[in-house]
Amino acid sequence: MPRLFKFDERFAIFDDQRLMKNLAWCFGDLTFDDTQKPLRIVAADLHTGDQVVISEGRLVDAVRASICIPYLWPPWPMGDRLLVDGALASPMPVDVAIKARFDIILAMGFPESHPAKIESAAQFAYQILSSGADSIFKAQFALHSLAHHSEIIHILPEFEQLVTLYSVDNIPQIIEAGERAMEANLPYLCRLLESV
Repeated sequence: MPRLFKFDERFAIFDDQRLMKNLAWCFGDLTFDDTQKPLRIVAADLHTGDQVVISEGRLVDAVRASICIPYLWPPWPMGDRLLVDGALASPMPVDVAIKARFDIILAMGFPESHPAKIESAAQFAYQILSSGADSIFKAQFALHSLAHHSEIIHILPEFEQLVTLYSVDNIPQIIEAGERAMEANLPYLCRLLESV
């Protein structure tokens, strides 16, 4: 089977040409130096599982690495590493902001929803990966809540229906859920900002 599918560490179910075309349309040749605010993008090292914080180079490369779901798209080479979705190392990478010693941190995230039926190889791969990422998310959520020098406001949207990687038709409703969650925390955030 590995020989039949030409399996190696860059194996993927889907070609990434369309993905790269869309990323190029969004970001062009912009680099981290072009951003108005300091930006960090998190990926994971395919070989070690370590968190990789990207802060220089082209935004296209950083985003492509950070959203690379193993099995679905090929890992993305940066330097001497092959990088994949940052959620595998840190689904809500608040630690990056904690290490930068920010006083107030807004962290938005949510555990993955799981479909009742798995009907494709892509859904099967996603189910396995998202289950692992969920466990890390819950553990990190608890750990970040214990941070003493930073005020961490967790923004946790609640959805009225199942939300998965394939819920692209529901993006407007997903955004609205995020807005509602942020609005619920806005009075507290305003009080914090007034005291700084």
